Amino acid sequence: MGSVRFGSVGSRGRRRRSDGHGGNARDGSSERPRARGDLTAGALAGGGCDGDGGSDATVAFEEALPTEETLLFAFPTPGGVAIVDAALDGAEVHAAALGEPSALHETMRGTARAVNAALLEILKPLSSAMAATAPVEKTATRRVWEAVGPGGLDLYRLIVTRADDGHFEFQLWSRPVDEASGGVAAGWRGRVFGSTTPGDRAGTGRGALWIDLEADRKPGTRGKVLAVWSSLGGVREVDVSFFAATLDATVDRARTTRFTFRRDADGGRMAYGPELVNVHQRADRDALEAVTVVSRWNSSGGGRSDLVARGGDLRLDNVAVLVVSECWIPPGFGVDFDQTAARRTLAGELVVLQSHGEPSACLFPGPEIVALPEVGDEPTAPTAPE
Repeated sequence: MGSVRFGSVGSRGRRRRSDGHGGNARDGSSERPRARGDLTAGALAGGGCDGDGGSDATVAFEEALPTEETLLFAFPTPGGVAIVDAALDGAEVHAAALGEPSALHETMRGTARAVNAALLEILKPLSSAMAATAPVEKTATRRVWEAVGPGGLDLYRLIVTRADDGHFEFQLWSRPVDEASGGVAAGWRGRVFGSTTPGDRAGTGRGALWIDLEADRKPGTRGKVLAVWSSLGGVREVDVSFFAATLDATVDRARTTRFTFRRDADGGRMAYGPELVNVHQRADRDALEAVTVVSRWNSSGGGRSDLVARGGDLRLDNVAVLVVSECWIPPGFGVDFDQTAARRTLAGELVVLQSHGEPSACLFPGPEIVALPEVGDEPTAPTAPE
């Protein structure tokens, strides 16, 4: 299903690292692009001790920021497999043959890479604002960093505050540097806002991150992103919504779509959608269908992916809902069962159009037919600093 990739938010190579949530784990490596420099809070320590509580006090504020370990998705990874395309012929999808690498697995793997690349890209300003500089303002409940961003184009101001209940709030602002005068233009623009509530152990807690991509002032970059995460009780969850967003100047259509990820000791689940795709790939079927893809896997890395398509030209095939399923097993993530099914009405019975293999071979019985919750309203930005 090469055409069902979420490619509009991707960015080029970032550094890959392992962690306790996905890298080199039992169910495969996390999909992390390569990165230049360390974006984690541990690399953002200021220089020397504080005059207000010592260096440990500032570390607590630094650790309130989201990190790669907080946000990145971890999807079971093969040792390098070819992409296998699937196409719709009428109401019938020709998926990967039994034993061949799963097309839907490869689609979700590429999606995890694209989302992670976008998250890494939008975490950059946080690290740039704090790297190699001590706070310019320190109180018992507040730290402020200022730094000139990459290329000397913007002045960053990062503000982290601690509330009475122990949670932290952070704001990253920027304003252009006036090259002619060497001064700074008036008017701050919000780039990143969020909050974190630490858990009872290091690396645990929950929080939210709101990003204005247009503050980057890069050609083609537009839209906004909301990421909500939780890592508590051995369960890690990430929910990312893109509001008409893209980091790619070559993309002519920005996306409003949602991604969800959940992982625990028993396995994981990832879903995304809606993605507008022409699932027919035929000259007489040019309307776009709304596609949602859900993957589930256990601790071995084996799992199942279900693609659900609605709308578009499916009505011409007398189909209201089309469901394409592939079950896959490691290490090559080959297909051991696949099925194409349809509902003639939205609430109708699911009718199997074709299948290969035995349903009992699948680790998860039955498709998961879901519609992701609607992408909600954009959060309200805080008041700009003076």
